[in-house]
Amino acid sequence: MNIARELGVAAKCANEKRKFAAYPQLFSKRPFISMYFPEGMMERLTRIRWVPRVEQVAIVVSACLVLVTAFQWSLVELLTPFLMVPLQGILWLLFIIVAVWSVVHSIRYRKQRRNLIPAIICAASLGMVTLVPFTKIWLHINFASNKSARERVVQEVSEGTLTPNRVFANGVGMISLPNQTWNISAGGNEIEMAKRDGKTYVFFFTFRGILNSYSGFLYVPTGGDPSAFSDVNEDPRVVSVRYDDHWFFVSHRN
Repeated sequence: MNIARELGVAAKCANEKRKFAAYPQLFSKRPFISMYFPEGMMERLTRIRWVPRVEQVAIVVSACLVLVTAFQWSLVELLTPFLMVPLQGILWLLFIIVAVWSVVHSIRYRKQRRNLIPAIICAASLGMVTLVPFTKIWLHINFASNKSARERVVQEVSEGTLTPNRVFANGVGMISLPNQTWNISAGGNEIEMAKRDGKTYVFFFTFRGILNSYSGFLYVPTGGDPSAFSDVNEDPRVVSVRYDDHWFFVSHRN
């Protein structure tokens, strides 16, 4: 009986080995592995195919590029522009390499449609990065989520509750906000204020870059003009766009 049982097990192993000859490394190292699985289990397991390496790399690099582009203005607050710019450069370089690799892979193995997937992934991610207005979406979310808190700060500045810590030569004062109003102004939670013709202007940063690069939301009082604040009307590189009643988005790029 024992001999017959062993012969039956050996025959079963040989049968399984013939079925899954595409996996010689599995049976060469552990020829008894099929003995530990119910009948049919090995067949189901070996039908699972690992994702090709180029496809995995395309997914990871494309996802990183899209996520960093989508959240770049939040990330720059954490990493600072000095680290964010090299990070974006490295990601774009990796993406170009992977995209070329994917195209070559799809051409080389064009007989199998599955090999087109990496190139499709790269094309889709490139389309998202270039066509989706991530910055506009982020600005709308930033403005809507912080509008009430910023209006309370404007009221406190107008009433004199919040006063400048320092005043520059052009009459613009810098105010450090208290902890309870955290994260409504980028770059250290500081705001700028100025009084022009008895009217109070308040500027909240959304980006404080290198040298004179900045952007943010400017509160303009009733009857006021955004060009009266700081260098909005003096520098042609400054862009001012009306966002809402009393609110303008101002951007300055070097």
